Amino acid sequence: MSYKISIKQIILSLLSVKEQLYKNFKNDNRYNMLLEYLMSKDFYYDDELPVPSVKLISESTEINTYQVRKRIIELNELIYNDENDTFLEFPETEIEFSARNYAGSMFLKMKSIKEVPQVGDDITLPLLRGKLNTDMFFVESKHHFFEGNKQIIHCYLQSGMYNEYWHLRKSEAIFKDEIPFKKRIKMDDYDMKKELSYY
Repeated sequence: MSYKISIKQIILSLLSVKEQLYKNFKNDNRYNMLLEYLMSKDFYYDDELPVPSVKLISESTEINTYQVRKRIIELNELIYNDENDTFLEFPETEIEFSARNYAGSMFLKMKSIKEVPQVGDDITLPLLRGKLNTDMFFVESKHHFFEGNKQIIHCYLQSGMYNEYWHLRKSEAIFKDEIPFKKRIKMDDYDMKKELSYY
């Protein structure tokens, strides 16, 4: 049994790479009006704008709803079709760091660095002393986002030095839900260790 993906999810998916779709299919008569509409507003990032419905796209482009739905599904299939040349690319890279401790929280964007730290790497960021009262951190987790033409690498930092035993214990506590999620998201490692009777 195959799972049916909603048309709204497909539209949202296409919006995440609309620039690349436009670049590759803007001269294709089947898709150019649809893509021009998707490019007309920032439907993906602007929280004030809803994800456009098939009906709204139809009214704006004067393409009947059947054709709008059909073309959206076709565009989606073109991304995953093995017979077509690969066209997706993410040439821009952006690195983000976020950290939180007793002194506050911070978010930092970097255009590029030679080597992106891996999970477990200890790093020293002297510029954060003035924000978080420390410059010693480790990468607790890393997340990659692929949107537009960008690969965004987000590193979640914790104060201190990486400890493999604590990392495993913390993972176990999260897995077993020893600390409720709503409480846990407000905690740094120090608070979590206190909650788990380390201190």
